Amino acid sequence: MWSRTRDEQDNREQNPKRETCPRVLVMSPDSGYRDQWRRLSGELDWYLECHPSLDAAIDVQRVRSFHIVVCDCAVDSDEWRVALSEFCIGADIPCVVLTASLIDDGFRDEVIRHRGYDVLRRNADDDEVIRAVNSAWLWKNHNV
Repeated sequence: MWSRTRDEQDNREQNPKRETCPRVLVMSPDSGYRDQWRRLSGELDWYLECHPSLDAAIDVQRVRSFHIVVCDCAVDSDEWRVALSEFCIGADIPCVVLTASLIDDGFRDEVIRHRGYDVLRRNADDDEVIRAVNSAWLWKNHNV
């Protein structure tokens, strides 16, 4: 968890839609990948929830709203399309970032066409993960 300073609380009260840290939901069956996200969220100012299945992540997103949803989906299945169709509905759509082993321009274009925000390499290093979250967070904060 994080703590807010009084200035951040005042800022939040003046603009209730603008928040001071991203709420990130990560779905991955890979416990090592979830651990990487947990470690980074502990070092940075992120609120994070991790779930091993797409169904669990979808259920959580229906109850609590997240700014960024990261889905570790198999590219060769329809799971990534299901993820986008489930997360990219409603009034407050999160930035959905899909992770994949192999990323090419065709896949990235298709993800964006289906209202996804970005694609991240599955074995991305910490800097790439941080860049993806920061980019999505900046976009989300400026499009509130």
